[in-house]
Amino acid sequence: MATQGKDRSADRYLPTLAYIMDRLDDCRAECEESAQNKPEFSVVATAAKAAWERCEKYFNDIDNTPTYYAAVILQPHQRLAWFQSEWQHSTDPIRQGWYEPSVEAVRQLWQSEYKGQFRATASTSMALPQKVKRTEEEDYLYAYYHPKISTDAVDAFEEYINAAPTALKHGESAITFAQSIEHSKPDLAAFIYDMAAIPAMSAECERVFSSAKLLLRDQRNRLLPIMIEAYECIRHWLLNAKDDILARQPLKHDKDMVRDERQMQAEEGDGDYAQQDNDDSDDGDDDFNGSYEVLDDQM
Repeated sequence: MATQGKDRSADRYLPTLAYIMDRLDDCRAECEESAQNKPEFSVVATAAKAAWERCEKYFNDIDNTPTYYAAVILQPHQRLAWFQSEWQHSTDPIRQGWYEPSVEAVRQLWQSEYKGQFRATASTSMALPQKVKRTEEEDYLYAYYHPKISTDAVDAFEEYINAAPTALKHGESAITFAQSIEHSKPDLAAFIYDMAAIPAMSAECERVFSSAKLLLRDQRNRLLPIMIEAYECIRHWLLNAKDDILARQPLKHDKDMVRDERQMQAEEGDGDYAQQDNDDSDDGDDDFNGSYEVLDDQM
């Protein structure tokens, strides 16, 4: 369950898999010890060993890409803490040897794909940093006016991983952290955005494929890929907005707050608010419940 759901990103995958493998190993050891007195436990020990070997296959596949390592490191509340506690400070020499290669793989990904490749946008709203595209002459002038001695003095990624983990408050995430640094450190913000967008499981992606299959009927067999993408994005956003509204139960409470405010203003001598409050008394519920109908129609 730790990796399921549309809000679960790839940072959950590695710690969850490691936890499962540790519990399976403990179960196997306990069952093998119990099997000395009760032979039936040998069956459970064999099953736990088979499950551990299957998890080991998935665990070894993680080395094919640094994405899963980066997803954990780029969580502000983790950074290097999980790798240090589970691998670097482990009593197992084998696990200790995993620490440096994993961090170095993420460092290489940063240097090859993100460092110096993005610039901040002028907008103050949430917008992804834009990748820099310059001509050869512009590259020369940029290198002249921006020597690497000054730009490399403080590496944003090294500064980030060497800092202490940041405790996240309710409602905060790696995305909100990236929003706070996207103008000062656009490269690092883009790195965090990309890693946070990778789901822990493929279930959500499969749902998008199924939805696109329902969209591409015989009457819509000439839709451009950009239109299909736009439709799926809008559909996803509307569904999320509907879930937020349904989860936000105190709609009636909001209406009462507006009504109380109008009543207070009416008592102060403003008769327009009192008249407007009386006019809204009969159909106020329809106004606040209309959002449900609009979203249902748009589905």
